[in-house]
Amino acid sequence: MERGNAYVVGLEPPWEILNLIAAHKYKRHDQQYPSFMYADDSFDEDDPRIGLCQGTVVVRTLRHQWTTPRSAIRGLGEKSIPPDANARIHDVDKVMPPMVGYAVSQAYVSMMPNDWDKVPKVKELYDQIIQDFADSPVWAQKTLDFLTSEVFDGLAAPRPDDDDVHDDPSPAMNHRAQIADLARREREEAAAAAAAAAEHN
Repeated sequence: MERGNAYVVGLEPPWEILNLIAAHKYKRHDQQYPSFMYADDSFDEDDPRIGLCQGTVVVRTLRHQWTTPRSAIRGLGEKSIPPDANARIHDVDKVMPPMVGYAVSQAYVSMMPNDWDKVPKVKELYDQIIQDFADSPVWAQKTLDFLTSEVFDGLAAPRPDDDDVHDDPSPAMNHRAQIADLARREREEAAAAAAAAAEHN
């Protein structure tokens, strides 16, 4: 990504941006990357790549999408990737450029609820992110390594034949198991009641 022909970050103070978003008045300049893409206080006018795609919003959006919403804030820690996570379902344990582009696009769209005429610009934003990763391989690898560490915590996605594939069940899986158990108990109770009634008669 060369300075002068690529997107650069907006320099508005973050609290001003938050106020504009809350008032539905925030508008992204077409040649600027959203400031949420940057790690805190990392923007360097001489090299806009520093901290790019390492912002908290980017990391948490990737976690939300790939390791389940409940891991978005704190990450996975020492736990395995949950069975219902997209990462487990699709056998993904490394962050790739399209994942970053999609996460940023989703976060950006969520910040412009009353500005849908800007939606076509999202494709340009996505395409520029992908292009930046292609143009700067050293920066790209460092950034992807950072995001992979932040999102997956060094955990590999278990394969379908792994012994722990059913570890760390999600709340939804717990609910399904609970419902199945209740249904089984009801059948057993009904059968016992029927047997008792038959004996009584």
